[in-house]
Amino acid sequence: MEADSEWQNPVKKRGRPSGVDHRKLVAIIKILAENPDGLWLRKIAQKARVHPTTVSNYIDKVLRPFVDDIILGSDEKPIIRVIRLKSSIMRKIHLGMSIQELIKTSQIIRNIGKSEQK
Repeated sequence: MEADSEWQNPVKKRGRPSGVDHRKLVAIIKILAENPDGLWLRKIAQKARVHPTTVSNYIDKVLRPFVDDIILGSDEKPIIRVIRLKSSIMRKIHLGMSIQELIKTSQIIRNIGKSEQK
């Protein structure tokens, strides 16, 4: 009977914690800051050592206010995606704002937007 109770009340959740991995996010932003003309999505993934799907998801869901996303091909099936930081974000980085400060500001703005929608 003890085995049955273990299956009904699991103690530990397996796998990676849900949500954004800030280390990956910072790595992506740093790579974009080092390449102001932009990079292909796969090149960003390669340099950050992150799966291309993760890079794409972070760009679509978290980094949308930070980046210009140039898509060649159709929106449904892009041939190439070139991603670059917006010029206003590049200016903030050059003026000394840390990437962590940019992320915090973005999270605050996103939370304000969510609360106003309710």
